[in-house]
Amino acid sequence: MAHFSVVEDDGGGLMLFVFSDASRLDVVYAHSGYEYAAGQLRQDIAALSAGGDTAGWDGCETDPQALFDSFTGTDSGWSAIADEDGCVAADRMGAAGQAEFCPGLDAD
Repeated sequence: MAHFSVVEDDGGGLMLFVFSDASRLDVVYAHSGYEYAAGQLRQDIAALSAGGDTAGWDGCETDPQALFDSFTGTDSGWSAIADEDGCVAADRMGAAGQAEFCPGLDAD
């Protein structure tokens, strides 16, 4: 099973972080910019949930660990909104997260 987290930053950016194991300490893949490609994040999550991996995927950040650490090193400016357990936290989503996961939900 792939271990991943979807993060939305305060600027409306959507990022997918994939970890090497359940400890969530080692980030092996990160992709940002999903807010510009409606539906792509859900497709990538479905592929990971079906047993796929990120081998051959385009768009991996140059230093996925550094990007993840830049968010998790602070208590503000970002929210984890989804993970491999299907946990989607609509109450923590901004407009980009809601557009991707809950298109009929009002962003206010």
